[in-house]
Amino acid sequence: MEVSHNDGIEFLKHIQENAEKKQIWSTVVGVGLDLGTEVIQTVSRTIGCNYSNVRNARTFDQLMKTQFPYTVTPVGFHIQLNLVGDRYRLGQGYGSPEVYQYEQPIQQRQSIELVTEFALAMNEQNEVRGGYLLFQIIDQNKNSNTHEPLKMKTSWKTLQGSTESNEQEIQFSEQINSYTHAGIRKALLLVRYTKFVKRYLIVRRASATPDIMEEYQTMRRQFPRLVKYFQEEMILLNDRSLYEEEYRHLIDIAQKDDLPLDQNLLPNQTLALFNDSAIESAHSTTDHPNRCCICLTNDSSMILSPCAHQCLCKDCAQQPLSKCPLCREEITSITEQFQHL
Repeated sequence: MEVSHNDGIEFLKHIQENAEKKQIWSTVVGVGLDLGTEVIQTVSRTIGCNYSNVRNARTFDQLMKTQFPYTVTPVGFHIQLNLVGDRYRLGQGYGSPEVYQYEQPIQQRQSIELVTEFALAMNEQNEVRGGYLLFQIIDQNKNSNTHEPLKMKTSWKTLQGSTESNEQEIQFSEQINSYTHAGIRKALLLVRYTKFVKRYLIVRRASATPDIMEEYQTMRRQFPRLVKYFQEEMILLNDRSLYEEEYRHLIDIAQKDDLPLDQNLLPNQTLALFNDSAIESAHSTTDHPNRCCICLTNDSSMILSPCAHQCLCKDCAQQPLSKCPLCREEITSITEQFQHL
């Protein structure tokens, strides 16, 4: 259900008071839809508190069974990252509301601070999902012929109150598109995907001025190239979670907006490019593709207009929703989809 503005303010105030006065930490989970930007930022910037979002029954089950203990377990507070020296600065950052700059123009920084950092689950290969902070590094002496390593100092407070620190020296590779490991490659892919899709949806809904129409047509031409790039990177990473979530979102947008895509970019052809184990796992994670994205229990039978998403059950459709839980487009009408026996 949607809450009023006053309810949201009281909710955030309660979380902040618990954290600051009682050391009671809260983890907020958005089920089916993202909460507002103000809620996400406030929770993320409150000591000991965390925010996460699940879209469907599969990700909700995964969170509760395997990841929830990690999302409620802080491992460090007041994490400070400082660049040593005068040559390098931090530009735009991604991966947390605490490092992403909404202001324009983007301010260059020599240091950033995160209020809280949480534990991350590992798979059998000792790999973690998420936990990356991605920054644009600005070289203030890039026209010189000298190569200088980036020196970085990180410090944080433990749960016991002691201060720890770590210093690293990083050499930049001269190769374009070089990655230390697959996690960085995936992080870059998701940043490019997010930036493009967010801007595309904003432009699509904006008033049809000449400048907006020109940008919209340009992005429509670029969209198939983004899908192709995403498919190539996804297959190279052999990451079925990208297929189930972000890639399907791209395909949904393309089909809704009548964007031309090559046949080899469509879901069935794309899934065939994964190896046999990836295919089996991808199918096993979609046991309930038609679950309501609000209650995660009943089958979805209600079609929203104009976005055409079938994502709500009849009961949840009775709630006073004004926007689609998936794409956040304004709802003008809701119709029920009847199944023929």
